[in-house]
Amino acid sequence: MKSKILLLLVTFSTISYCQKRYESAYIVTNQNDTLQGQILFEDWDKNPTEFKFKENNSEVEKKFDVENTQSFFITSLNKSYIVKKVSIVIVSELIMYDKEPTQKKEITVFLEKLLSGPKASLYRLKSSEGRTRFFLEHDGTNEELVKFDYQQKIDGKMYRVSNKQYQNQLQSICSDATTFEYTPPLYEEKNLKKFLKKYNACFLGEIVTYENPTKRVSFDVAPTLGIDKWISADEIPRLFFGGSVRVNLPRKNQNQFIKLDLNYIPSLVYYTYDLNLLPRLPISNTGVFQNISLNIGSYFGSKMFRPFVSVGFSHYSIIFNEIKPQSSPFVELNLGLSFKRKIDITLDRILVFDVELTIQPRLTLRYYFNLSKAKK
Repeated sequence: MKSKILLLLVTFSTISYCQKRYESAYIVTNQNDTLQGQILFEDWDKNPTEFKFKENNSEVEKKFDVENTQSFFITSLNKSYIVKKVSIVIVSELIMYDKEPTQKKEITVFLEKLLSGPKASLYRLKSSEGRTRFFLEHDGTNEELVKFDYQQKIDGKMYRVSNKQYQNQLQSICSDATTFEYTPPLYEEKNLKKFLKKYNACFLGEIVTYENPTKRVSFDVAPTLGIDKWISADEIPRLFFGGSVRVNLPRKNQNQFIKLDLNYIPSLVYYTYDLNLLPRLPISNTGVFQNISLNIGSYFGSKMFRPFVSVGFSHYSIIFNEIKPQSSPFVELNLGLSFKRKIDITLDRILVFDVELTIQPRLTLRYYFNLSKAKK
């Protein structure tokens, strides 16, 4: 069993590695040249320092970074990145400070544009250590919206202090908008964008020249179809059907999901024994098998073909007409391969825990429909 799992993982990883995901894009170089083509998009969980790009009608990949690029725009994803030289506050979780840290460092990076307006624009920088910083462009100047936590020793005791300087910064820029009622927003993309949209509207009405798409929790539904050998007495694999609901998590957890499945086998052959009869001959019964499972899992990579793994609780019941229904819960591990997170092929129950029965894996096919898009 272990060798089978290892083989599956190696196969999935190889397929995922070999598939590159290119998206339509254009870049503006430092020579003010605009190049149209395809960008190698890698679902960046931090702002890229470089990227690979090939122009239209060319298969040659070229590398671009902050030294030779002004900006790039991923057309198919509506994502915009601008090269900016910014000053950031340096804070470490490993240092015990005697006073509030004020050390700054100048860096040149690709900032992701979140909102662009007539007076104020918002940018984001996600760093390798997992921290998210927001930057404000106001009247031609850029500055970090400062918020950080740090450890400080006061009178021999350790305290965790939160600096929310960004609230004063936002209040200061709003002084030129006489009709604007200031309420400090949370340090989150959604709230900062909402705040700056209202601020910009004080000058030219509801005008936003650019706004990136905000990632939210989304829901998919899928019909399911597959083959399940289960514990059928005649050992003939049975066709099963059902449905699946998948909850896709947002932002940096965008590859993670929660999934609920409900499946049926309409005619499962099952043997029982009458303990009062000798010899104890098997009695053949035909019943309905149903299985409900709740899993958490993750896709890996950003290519068209992505392996995924999930683990969760599953419960089955076999309902017969003349005997008491049988049921049992268990824990299952599932492996699968997905095409664009739309078509999933899964080898369910590759490992099963806490169940007395010997349960064989089953093969499941799911085709997902996005409920969020269907509502629009």
